[in-house]
Amino acid sequence: MKIKSLVVVTLMLSTLFVNCDRNDDFDSENGNLELPIIEEEGPKDWRDFANERIDEFRKSDLTIVVKNNTGELLANATVNVELKKHQFKFGAVVKANSFEVSPYANVYKETFLQYFNASGFANALKPKSRGGINEEMADPIMEWFNENKIYVRGHALQWEKLKTFRPEMQAVYNDSGITDIEKGEKLIELSEIHFRHAIEKWDVQCWDVVNETINNFIVNDLVPQNTLVHWFKLSQELKNEFNRPNLKLFMNDYQVISAIVPGREVRIEQYIARMDEMINEGAPIEGIGFQSRIKRGYLDPETMYERLCMFEKYNLPYHATEFEIRDEDNYTYSDALKKQILNELLTVYFSHPNTDGIWHWTFSDSESNNAPWALFKYDGTPYPCGEEWIKLMEEDFNTNEILTTNANGLVNLRGFKGDYEITISSGGKTITEYVTLNNDGAFEIILD
Repeated sequence: MKIKSLVVVTLMLSTLFVNCDRNDDFDSENGNLELPIIEEEGPKDWRDFANERIDEFRKSDLTIVVKNNTGELLANATVNVELKKHQFKFGAVVKANSFEVSPYANVYKETFLQYFNASGFANALKPKSRGGINEEMADPIMEWFNENKIYVRGHALQWEKLKTFRPEMQAVYNDSGITDIEKGEKLIELSEIHFRHAIEKWDVQCWDVVNETINNFIVNDLVPQNTLVHWFKLSQELKNEFNRPNLKLFMNDYQVISAIVPGREVRIEQYIARMDEMINEGAPIEGIGFQSRIKRGYLDPETMYERLCMFEKYNLPYHATEFEIRDEDNYTYSDALKKQILNELLTVYFSHPNTDGIWHWTFSDSESNNAPWALFKYDGTPYPCGEEWIKLMEEDFNTNEILTTNANGLVNLRGFKGDYEITISSGGKTITEYVTLNNDGAFEIILD
């Protein structure tokens, strides 16, 4: 928040008289000249700097020229400029077993299209779900995502953690009758089945190729090769084989940017060390996922931004994944603090030029109300964090202006990058056009 100090300067007329050409503000009774109040801005805080970055990196200048069908420039035409879809990804993860079949599915979809342009699944695309009901239920939802041009994250191809393995993989790992190398080679073989299945089946825009590698690498420990590098090289091969040229391959790990508990800061260096090791061995990493779950305290926005800057050396896009604010027995959040944290985290991530998107981990609660950290309740009405998300999308991160063309038929504004609906009215005629603003742009619209 800017701090403004008010300074009233009062000078004796005898001191100022020689430089004063007018005496409108002269107080003849007291012989003093009252100068206007001068507002001095105090030092900028984190939000001022964040908003400056948002203006620089997330907005562009938009010029619209309005003409009639004879080429005449139209002055005094009304131009309504409305952002319909951000270039930046504002996402929320859905549960395949409820999003489509809930009695409130239509409410979910209407809300989703209004406030989100990116998504993914909590569990449906993981190896354990392959061939099961969760994967089956994801099919119609993915179709709906594609129809509505929703950007989808694939989560996750590999997670080297025993409890995340499929039953046949757990059996191999626990088999005491074979050597570690034999276990590792068999687990690699079984894991590759899912890589091939998932990359071919799901036309997503990115995959978490590996998940939580700082702590989970049990297959890697069994064999001489670096399996974490192998998964990336395999993904690159399969993306070429199945003609997925736009697919991006991501790392993903937790408590890096969002670490609050003392001692957890070491995970930043551990994540960097893991990435350096993998890149040096040829892993084609194309993006960095930062699980952004907030729990057991408050993380100030300055620290968040400083940590994001530590990964700039890779020149890779960031995804803020798995964002949610979780109460625990020893630390609970007020509704007001939840809203504040959501506002600050979205603002900080949105302000960093490397960030490509933000995903809240849970879009809606279940019928049993066991996910109060979701954005929306089971009936589709918002929890406090959902209310703040809506506010940001409708106010802070929105462009919706009604302007009037000048004598040259022009209107100018600075708007968020994305897809726009432009409605122009003049002389009883109205036309609606759709344009995309990715960089500074000028568009000529003919009102016929």
